[in-house]
Amino acid sequence: MSNRTIASYGTTQQLRSFERRFGYTSHVSPRPQIREGQDKRDVGRYSIPEAAGYLAVPARTMRRWFLGERRLFNPSYRRGGDVLLSFNDVTEAYIIEVLRNHYDFSPIKLRRIVEALRVRSNLDKPLAQREFYAIPEFQSFVDRRVIRGQQTNIDLAHHGNLVFDQFVAALGKRVQRDRRGHACRLYPWKESDSDESPLSMDPDVLSGELVVSGTRIPATMLYAKKLAGKTAAQIARSYHLKPALIRKVLNHFEREKP
Repeated sequence: MSNRTIASYGTTQQLRSFERRFGYTSHVSPRPQIREGQDKRDVGRYSIPEAAGYLAVPARTMRRWFLGERRLFNPSYRRGGDVLLSFNDVTEAYIIEVLRNHYDFSPIKLRRIVEALRVRSNLDKPLAQREFYAIPEFQSFVDRRVIRGQQTNIDLAHHGNLVFDQFVAALGKRVQRDRRGHACRLYPWKESDSDESPLSMDPDVLSGELVVSGTRIPATMLYAKKLAGKTAAQIARSYHLKPALIRKVLNHFEREKP
């Protein structure tokens, strides 16, 4: 979303509030172009504040994961002072956020899982490029692989123990994957224990911007209207959506989790 579009919704103070929240500034570094044969999910697209706002994760946490001295991930695009995250980067950050904040995985366990996955899979971004499952009751994180023609579940949180199929549960239904097990769509709502999915991110929809699920309506546009003083009912009428849905979308951007 351009600053001109955002500015049309409110005062200078409201614009600055929006910019702080999502990292929009008057200086926008050029985003890398997709190379021939490159998967669009690997292209740098999101600033760290923007990605943090989409995922409802504190920006300082995202910076620590991608830029800290003991960072978990390497950003897909880094040139000088410019850092941009790809859809795969955001997917990995979201999975870690769900495990950390909703399944109570400790930072030490999360680091061990990520490091083990990189070694086992030989992938740079294994959380986004392999299908995994979480079992919160047992603090398990399961890597599903076919070994010698057999479907095998390996618990990376418990030293590689095997897990039977009946004990494997999907990771919150928040990460949709293609046939190869690669993440292709996210449903990053902070109430991840709910079955509802009011928001989604898809590289094929508005270049991966956070939108109201099933539409091409940017969620940040609705939030900007709220900053400009519009009520949920007024915004709903403008977009022919239900006020309850608008309230859920707006709630996603509030600082405190419910």
